[in-house]
Order: sequence, then structure tokens, then C-alpha cells
Amino acid sequence: MKRKLLKQMLTDWRSNIWLVVELIIVGSAMAGIMAILFYILNIRLMPSGYEVNDTYVISLDRIGKNSPEYIDDSSPIDDVVFELMTRVRALPEVELLGYGFNAMPFNYSFAGNAITSIERNDTVNFSRLNTRNVSPEIPKILNLKGLNGETPEQLAQTIEKGEIIITNVVSSKKGNKPLDCIGRDFIFTYSKDSIPFKLGAVIPAVKRVDFETPGTTLFIPYEKMGFKLRYLGEFYVKIRRGSDKEFLRQIIENPERWHVGNRCISEVISVENLRKDANRSQNQTIAGMIICCSFLLISIFLGLLGTFWFRTGQRTVEIAIRMVNGATRRQIFTRLVTEGIILWSAALIFIGLLMFVVFKFDLLSEVIYAEMTKSIIYGTIISIVSLLIMIIAGIFFPARRATKIKPAIALKDE
Repeated sequence: MKRKLLKQMLTDWRSNIWLVVELIIVGSAMAGIMAILFYILNIRLMPSGYEVNDTYVISLDRIGKNSPEYIDDSSPIDDVVFELMTRVRALPEVELLGYGFNAMPFNYSFAGNAITSIERNDTVNFSRLNTRNVSPEIPKILNLKGLNGETPEQLAQTIEKGEIIITNVVSSKKGNKPLDCIGRDFIFTYSKDSIPFKLGAVIPAVKRVDFETPGTTLFIPYEKMGFKLRYLGEFYVKIRRGSDKEFLRQIIENPERWHVGNRCISEVISVENLRKDANRSQNQTIAGMIICCSFLLISIFLGLLGTFWFRTGQRTVEIAIRMVNGATRRQIFTRLVTEGIILWSAALIFIGLLMFVVFKFDLLSEVIYAEMTKSIIYGTIISIVSLLIMIIAGIFFPARRATKIKPAIALKDE
């Protein structure tokens, strides 16, 4: 049967070639669509490296001399800010209070640095580090954990000792790993006046926002950078679970309590709301992509299903002749499905060559290469299975209908 089938397919080579071309185009398009969806989903589901449950950002404001609330107060600004933090920390709902600059995620900050080891001749450099100046409480607020098993409390002690924490990034020059450099002294690569910082711990990569891959980050003690409390525009609190309403009520209903000197609390916003704001534009973009991709997938499904449905329906007479000559329904189904599988396999050869060219010549961006490779593989596998199901469905149902027609009726027009 296989020889006869191949002989028949070669006889109809013109129509089969065009069908294979259609399958190549449709299969490539579907693989690309699925790869994009997998890529987005894969990034979204990657661990962020931190937790922000029950965490709030408290913004501070300066009261100008033209304001009726201005106080002629000569108290040091550092003491004023410290007093505000002390009052917030005293609330029964507050578990932790920390501060810093660019300390929280979801702010799209591109502030970065590179650090270089100064201890040995084999210079180690870690670059593109998103810099976060933090107080010792931040590792506990974000529930950060070290790759050597350090707890958030131990990481807090690392910051308190004036040591730095970086994410697990390979050195850009010699492939050194941060874990092998713990305890070594580093300076800022591009700063002549940089003081040395000891590398105290290494943590997994963390995200800035949900729709970005986990990146390289440097956590550095706020005070060791020479910053003062007076420079703070905000600080951060972690509250007891379920105490949100009471915590916000304490802030909103007692504004005079949060006015010290010429500083006051201007806004309290949860980090979850910051997350929603940061993700809003991305969510809208992705929703539009999903709608477009879904429409295209449905079009591909209906088009391919219709092609094989029509192709099989046109062969009713051929099916009737085979049944007259003793062919069973099973044999007819097997023959038609095998023909569809052969055509799809021929298309897969060209799709495989296309993928080989993409990977061979590094046509993907270096930034997304690692993540996109996995997505292309998964997308291709899903596409192969999905299109095969479409082909079998497009053959099975019209063939089933044709085999139920009596040969005499099918052949009467012949």
C-alpha cells in the first residue's frame, strides 16, 4: 500500500507541492506565534527573587516657606526625618521599616554600576549592576535569600556591616562567579575616588518589573555611600498581614502626627499597587498581542482544516471505488491520514532547516537569545502537534462521511 500511495502522491505532485508550501508557511507562522506567547509567559512566570506582600512605600514631602504649615524650626533635617520614621515604626501594625534609594522594585530605574576586585592580580569585574542603596532592613522586607543559604536576617547583618550583596552574574571578562569572590574587596570600576566594599553575599537574580527577565543587581549600604537621612524622599514598611485598613487609617486620620518640622508624609501606596501601575502598559500590550495571535491561530486552524476537509471531500468518488474493490473503512482512513502525515513531514524538513539557519547564524538578539531559544523549541513542538491534529481532523470527518455514502450513489454522476 505504501508504494501505491507514494506513486499516487508523485502523480499528483503539483497539488501536493502547493499544499506542502502552504504547510511550511502556516507551520512557520504558528511556531513563531507560539514562541512569542511562550516567551512572554516564561518571563512573567520567572521568580522575581523577592516578596512584596504587605509592603508599603511612604513618600515624604518638604513644606515650603510660602505654605501656611511652614514652621520656623532650626532642628537638623536628619533628626526630623528620623523622628518621622520613629513614629511610623511605633505603630502596632508595622513589623519592619527600612529606607534607601532605588531600594524597591517596580520603578524602572536604570541606575547602574560596575565593580572591580582590587585584591589580586587576576582582576575580576562585574558590570551592568542595577544599583540599590539600602538600609539593613531591606533584605528582610523583601525576604531576600542568599545562594549559600543565608537568611534575610543574615543578609541584613551583611548590609549592617557595610558589605555589599550582588546577584549571581558571571564576570564579563573571565567568567568568574560571584560565589567564588565572597570576602574580596571591590571598588566602583569607573570612579577614581571609590572606597572599597567587601562582597558579603550573593543572591539569585532579581527583577525590576514582572515582564523583564531577572537581572544583575547590586545592594549597597545606604550610609556607606555617604547618604544622609535628609536626602530621603521615601521609606518602606512591612506590616502585619491583614492589618492594611488599620495601618492606612492611622496614617490618614492623624495628619498632624505625621508633620514634623517641615517634613510630612505626603502619600502611602502599597507596592502591589506600584506593581499594577508598572505592569499596566505591558499588560495592555500583551492583551493586544494575545487577541491578535488568537485571531491568527483561529484563522490558521480554520484555513488548514478547511483545506484538508475540502481536499478529502473531493475524493468521495475515489473512496467509493476503493470500497467497491473491497477496501475497508479502516484501510481508507489509514491511507488518507498517512498521506496527510507524509505531506506534513515534508513541510517539517523545511521548517527544521529554517530553525537551523536561525540558530546557526545567531539571528536572535543576544539579549533574548537564551530565553527565546527555549520558547522557539516549545512553540515548534506545540505547533507540530496542533497542526497534525488539524490535518487528521480535516481528513477524518469528511472521510467518515464519504465512507457512509453507498458506492452506487457516489458514482452515479460518473
